[in-house]
Amino acid sequence: IDALPKENVSKYKNEIKDKIFQRLPDERDEAKFRQKYGNYDSYLQSWHHLARIAEEEYYRQMKKCLILKDMEDVSSHGKYQALRLPLRLSMRTAPYKGVIDIPPYIYNDDLKKFERDSSWMEKP
Repeated sequence: IDALPKENVSKYKNEIKDKIFQRLPDERDEAKFRQKYGNYDSYLQSWHHLARIAEEEYYRQMKKCLILKDMEDVSSHGKYQALRLPLRLSMRTAPYKGVIDIPPYIYNDDLKKFERDSSWMEKP
């Protein structure tokens, strides 16, 4: 997974980083933070470190998705067998208790339309 270049996957958006850093206390609260918790600079370094870890994990998961998608292609099975990697193919699952969801619809309106348009329902 780590051998794949980052350019092959979607970019980690800066908006995600911005949302993470919006939770930090700003400059106005820095004095209160120092008074209550101590060193504000080490706190910021910890946040930057965690943000970098989140970005690395994002790229790792995206690369994993690419590999799993490629494993579904039959022509690439030899490549993964040569690397001694087990093939992880997606398994199709049956619906829960054999029930398939039906999209919502207005039954009475459809029934009226059916009755109006079908002449075979008339009694002889």
